[in-house]
Amino acid sequence: SNPHSPFDPPGKYADMYPPESLDLRANVEPFKKYATDYHLSVIRKARAAYLGKISYVDDLVGRLVTALKKRGSWKNTILVFTADHGMAVGEHGNIAKGQFWEEVARIPMLMRIPGITDNGVIVESLAQLIDLYPTLLDAVGGEVSSHVVGRSLLPDIRGVEPPVRDAAYSEIHRDGVLDYMVRTERFKWFTSRDKEYLFDLDED
Repeated sequence: SNPHSPFDPPGKYADMYPPESLDLRANVEPFKKYATDYHLSVIRKARAAYLGKISYVDDLVGRLVTALKKRGSWKNTILVFTADHGMAVGEHGNIAKGQFWEEVARIPMLMRIPGITDNGVIVESLAQLIDLYPTLLDAVGGEVSSHVVGRSLLPDIRGVEPPVRDAAYSEIHRDGVLDYMVRTERFKWFTSRDKEYLFDLDED
């Protein structure tokens, strides 16, 4: 699946982003991993390849939308674009998933729902992947079973206050142990290998 390791974008996407032109975030630092010395030039090359794979996926989605429009199905199609995790590429001195860093835990969630998102809307509210099922069911007029933990995000999409969630939760299974995260609009608390971390996201 893309974008994912190995960072090997096909064809034109391999050279789409000149590594030397890329700005790196302030939390990027050199590191060693997988028998590789990731100094800043190597990190730039890895990031350029990662961006190339993202652009490849973007173009594939564009082809899908074009095909749906040609077929006449677009007006009745709900489209969701999301991921199970992000990726640190040099941030925090690492190239990794499986962490609660913002680069990994904060993922894209784009939804196109005919009759609801036609004018376009950016929603700042918190959401979780488990909210997708009840959101889609709600959008088509279905009823969510009582045992479903996720919540429909349609009130957030429609601008209804207060937000559906005041916190988002996550967990990572590692070596037989679960690490946990709780993120509110401003704060993030998580555990990692028997240590606890608390961040003020407005300040850091």
